[in-house]
Amino acid sequence: MSNFLCYLPKHECTQVAIVNMPEDAYSYREHKTALGSILRFWPGLVLLMITIHCQAAGTISLEDSTKYVSDPERMLELEALIDPAHSLEFVSLTEAKKNFAYDNAVHWFRLTPPPGEWLLEVAYPLLDQVTFYRLADDGGVDASHAGDTQDFSDREIPYHHPVFRLNQTGNENFYLRVQTEGSLQMPLRLWSVSEFTEAAVRNGQHVGIYLGAMLAMVLYNLFLYLSIRDTNYLYYVIYISTFLLFQGSLSGYTFQYLWPESPAWGNKSVVFFAGLVILSALQFSRHFLETWQQAPRLDIVMRLLIGAGLLCMLLAFIAPYTTAALLANSLGVVMVLVVLPTGYIVLFRGYRPARFFVIAWSTFLVGIFSNGLMLAGIVPHNVYTVNAMPVGSLIEVILLSLALADRIRRLQQEKDLAQADFNHELQRINQSLELQVEGRTQELSKVKERAEEINQVLAAKNRELAEMASHDMLTDLLNRRAFRQQAKQMLADGLRYDYPLSLLMVDLDFFKEINDKYGHQAGDHVLVNMGKLLRQYSRTSDLVARYGGEEFILLLSHADLDDAMLKADQLREAVANCRFVSFTDLKLSASFGVSSTDSGITDLEEMISQADTALYEAKRCGRNRVCQA
Repeated sequence: MSNFLCYLPKHECTQVAIVNMPEDAYSYREHKTALGSILRFWPGLVLLMITIHCQAAGTISLEDSTKYVSDPERMLELEALIDPAHSLEFVSLTEAKKNFAYDNAVHWFRLTPPPGEWLLEVAYPLLDQVTFYRLADDGGVDASHAGDTQDFSDREIPYHHPVFRLNQTGNENFYLRVQTEGSLQMPLRLWSVSEFTEAAVRNGQHVGIYLGAMLAMVLYNLFLYLSIRDTNYLYYVIYISTFLLFQGSLSGYTFQYLWPESPAWGNKSVVFFAGLVILSALQFSRHFLETWQQAPRLDIVMRLLIGAGLLCMLLAFIAPYTTAALLANSLGVVMVLVVLPTGYIVLFRGYRPARFFVIAWSTFLVGIFSNGLMLAGIVPHNVYTVNAMPVGSLIEVILLSLALADRIRRLQQEKDLAQADFNHELQRINQSLELQVEGRTQELSKVKERAEEINQVLAAKNRELAEMASHDMLTDLLNRRAFRQQAKQMLADGLRYDYPLSLLMVDLDFFKEINDKYGHQAGDHVLVNMGKLLRQYSRTSDLVARYGGEEFILLLSHADLDDAMLKADQLREAVANCRFVSFTDLKLSASFGVSSTDSGITDLEEMISQADTALYEAKRCGRNRVCQA
């Protein structure tokens, strides 16, 4: 399950495999649109990969100067390794790596670095116990400890990977003792102090960029959930959040920053969060693909895997680490092998929102298998196995967010026609590349313009969504939430620059009788006209909102209590004079409650409360009147 890790090591290259989707009668255009979404992020990702690769120049490989011996009985001591009388068979590290996997043996490494002052990095954070031995001139031994089963404060250098100082003055040997229940990975790197510092800063920047991008997707989709209450967004936010916690545990960052003095929990958190990621990913996939309708049999399989994820979380606390880790790793691979075919099946059955989903999981699949096989000891720890997943996971998160957005927006017919023209032009350009170089440039320019038009349409749809989130659907006035946000800023400005503000609460009298006598359509008609009337009598600097039901609210800028009472009385008369062609005998009246900062109010809630109290006083006194707080 540790194949879910998505961090940015400071010295490796990253490759992304873009899976070509099948083209059928309805989905070809949608697939290429999603591919274009990936390509818009490609230049930045390429630059990031080049930067990461360039950082390898500061390291010195220890593969040729490191020997290895295994101690399955865990009985060897350092004295036996340095005593010439003991005939221990050390093998080269390159040969030993072929046999690295899950076991509980003690592993000894003998290093002979070149002369100089160095920092030795063991670039794998999940080793349980790592002890580095330096032999002193007087025959003594200096030992430094690291590993995820010891307090982080015990480390010689506070870094998420074990790092040790060494000073090679001749041809001395240094020794590493490693014991771990998890996968044994030993990427040893030798750094100068200055190069390590620079690389650590760059690595932190890259991790910050990745973390910032993921958190931005969390906050964006959380806002959409709070706005439209679609549970798919909530499941998606939970999935990304647990995924980040799992990655942080797997890469050592949560141990470094969140629970440095809790190694017992830090060691269990990897498997615990792995099970939680499996659970949240499957739950999100089920609800997004609606598998209980689109693929009922596969939905049963996914429910069983959710139960296995819960079991994995439980085993993190009660089972040996090796058992729980192998289960989590296997479940992670099985989950992808179930979720991805389910997405394709649902897609080809005509469920259009699945198109982004299958592309997202396809890009993630290569990284998951590469990292999982590496941690299982099947493939080596190198540039491809370490970095195959980071870019793929970032693309997956972006595309899944696009998939969610696609559920709530529908482009107009012009967008579909433009996309079809885009594909047609692109095919025609590809067919005539060898014959028309100059024509190719012109056609690509046209395609770019069409893509910009599509982006403008998408931007307009996003603006429309934001407008819908802040305005009442019936009256087109501000809704309560948007009014409170803007009113707080207006009140703060008024207090800062010392000018008065007043608040009017308006409630239509006997509105229920209108609905009962004329029907709810008549009631809606009255509310719409009430909104128009309030806008007509308001200034551009005022806020007007529908507060709920037949109740409205106004915040008047640069208006003291007398101004507000006058404005309220004008509105009361205007409401009373309203007439309706379709309901000639319908007469309206409204009651008003007024509060103002003249009385020393500094809090919006207090203004609303006082105006509301005054409104109920107007109701009690016979309605169709204005009362002040």
